[in-house]
Amino acid sequence: STNANQFNVVKCLELALNNGIDMISRKEYGVKMKKDIDSYEDLWDAFKDQVKFFIDYMVKTMFFLDKAITELTPQPFLSATIDDCIERGLDITKGGAIYNFTGPQLIGLATVADSLAVIKKVVFEEKLLSFEDLVLMLSKNFRGVYQGRKGTEWREFFINKVPKFGNDNDYVDQIAVDVAGFYCEEISKYSNYRGGKYNPGIYSTTFHLAFGVFTGASADGRKKTEPLSNGLCPTSGMDENGPTAILNSIKKLKNGLMTNGNSLILSFHPNTLKLNILIPLIRT
Repeated sequence: STNANQFNVVKCLELALNNGIDMISRKEYGVKMKKDIDSYEDLWDAFKDQVKFFIDYMVKTMFFLDKAITELTPQPFLSATIDDCIERGLDITKGGAIYNFTGPQLIGLATVADSLAVIKKVVFEEKLLSFEDLVLMLSKNFRGVYQGRKGTEWREFFINKVPKFGNDNDYVDQIAVDVAGFYCEEISKYSNYRGGKYNPGIYSTTFHLAFGVFTGASADGRKKTEPLSNGLCPTSGMDENGPTAILNSIKKLKNGLMTNGNSLILSFHPNTLKLNILIPLIRT
């Protein structure tokens, strides 16, 4: 399946920040922290632990789903139209097809990259805010006062004063590279019930809207229940340097690892579609 599952990577960061506690349901779902978070490296390790845990959980649940489909809903007529099912004498649900991959999509790349950039810069590098205050602020959806400044003021600071993915800024772009690369490499380690590979992708098909509803506030300034970022797109409204900068950020990603594909939606002002402007952009 090319759209077998959707993976909310922003929720993984939320769980890493809160020792496995979901900020919407207030229930424990994720991995308990192995140690206190005292540096960005500690946070990155905790985040990766959550990602690995939920990838493994996803693969296990997909295994039983595929097994149930095989046993309960075989597809003989569809199998007759798919190459190699007849030759192998196998139903498509049992691995008869040439291509048997499973393709889960990462959702929220820019949201999580922007959030990690804020935490790295504001908390661990510039030490403007304590880690504990940041976590508390997000749990309260930016309400309250922290180190003499309202949460709403901190939110504006996070949005306006820290680099955002999609502006050709290596500080945050490298974080996006790290997140996407780690996800793709972890997914690619697994095989499915039919003996095919797991192929990672990064596109949303509107799931970024639904997933946002079930995700707490994030450090990029996004409020609780608001949408996550879409596919490879920058966070809505955060692309300030034009389409060329967006493309420059995207090309830094290891796109070859996204074997199930990816998507980028670019919006243009009508004036930019004049041929004397559009053709040089395409050539770039």
